[in-house]
Amino acid sequence: QVWSCASPPLVGAAAAGAAIMQEAWMALDVDMDGYIPKESLGLWQSQNLMSSSAAKYLNSSKAADGMISNDGYVETLLEADSGALGDEKWVSGAWLLCDKNQDLKVTKIEMGFLERHGGLKKSIDQQLWTKDADGDGALSRDEFNAGLATVALHAEGAIQQIFHEVQTRYWPVAKRSFCCQSQGVCGLNVFPSAITESTTFGASYDCITGAKNVEGWTE
Repeated sequence: QVWSCASPPLVGAAAAGAAIMQEAWMALDVDMDGYIPKESLGLWQSQNLMSSSAAKYLNSSKAADGMISNDGYVETLLEADSGALGDEKWVSGAWLLCDKNQDLKVTKIEMGFLERHGGLKKSIDQQLWTKDADGDGALSRDEFNAGLATVALHAEGAIQQIFHEVQTRYWPVAKRSFCCQSQGVCGLNVFPSAITESTTFGASYDCITGAKNVEGWTE
């Protein structure tokens, strides 16, 4: 199998959108094996974890034995909005997940799937809604975009932590091994400050389990 080892955007609204997409993934992939079952999409929609449109697109995605990989999940959400280009696809993917009732507005209740306490949730709670320009308690698509850009400015570390966690805990073992050994993507690439010019990692780094021995990274 050919895996996608590309990193999500690290700055701007796209980075926050990508973090929301992956935070939602972590809420769904409860056993952390890198796959989610298609048969559960209807249940998750009823639990307000995703919009009916997101469920529809994911249900039509490629899936071996009815299981959607993280790659398939991300690719499906990125390609759902045919009018989105480049990094805007990540914002569109997050919007597709968050606008649960498809009324072209996102409310705090609709953002409720981000239940994990941490830097991203805190920044969303504090920063996303500062862009509610008309004060109606909901975000239009433009307000959502502006809010994500503000979130990204205040939650850079939390966003990078999510990307690192997905790579080291939610990618299938085969993908972690492939990306680390063939492309040097070992969970380190989302922490630019931790990378030296060398492309050879120390012997203490385990390509399969992730960079658990790198000083300063939280579990």
